[in-house]
Amino acid sequence: VTDDGCGIEPAFQERIFDLAYSTKGESRGKGLANCLDLARRWSANVALVSSRPLEGTVIELIARRVATPPWFVNRILLSDGMVIVVVDDEGEVFSYWEKTIAKRLEGINLNSGDQPRLIGLRGPDELRRDQRALATGTLFLVDYKFKEEATNGIELVEELNLCDKAILVTNHFEQPDVLEGISRLGLRLLPKTYMLNAKFPIEFGGA
Repeated sequence: VTDDGCGIEPAFQERIFDLAYSTKGESRGKGLANCLDLARRWSANVALVSSRPLEGTVIELIARRVATPPWFVNRILLSDGMVIVVVDDEGEVFSYWEKTIAKRLEGINLNSGDQPRLIGLRGPDELRRDQRALATGTLFLVDYKFKEEATNGIELVEELNLCDKAILVTNHFEQPDVLEGISRLGLRLLPKTYMLNAKFPIEFGGA
């Protein structure tokens, strides 16, 4: 990663990855420290390669290649008449799916009855009560944590017997209880950060 900024003074270079170290004032100095911490948790490393006054800075990220986990969802495949049930207490998540799927369907002529349909629910209790969603849903995109409810997404999917139709959508995929739950139930998981990437593939034409 390179920039063309003012560079880092030689006297400061050894400390740029120290937490709370900054030459810009108090309550700063977290960015590079957090980058290094996250990289090390993934068996990677971040290091300063070079920095010269008025020439910019070069920082290098070295990550190891690992096999894709069996639970990882790398695309959503839409089909005629699909009913997608989004269970998430963050309203913007439903809006994301609504806008992204609508954009993907631009230019595809489908009868109204064949177009994929979305149902948005705020949490476990809403899903338990919504018999229409349970009866017609063909794909359930379920969050893991809900602010106002004790039941988590894995428990909800297991309780309602949705394992073969559900994808857990969460950034908690490193938690041991999450990994244990999805492994035990054979669940698929889509990291939210990957989902929110503008290039996340949503394809049409699957069964």
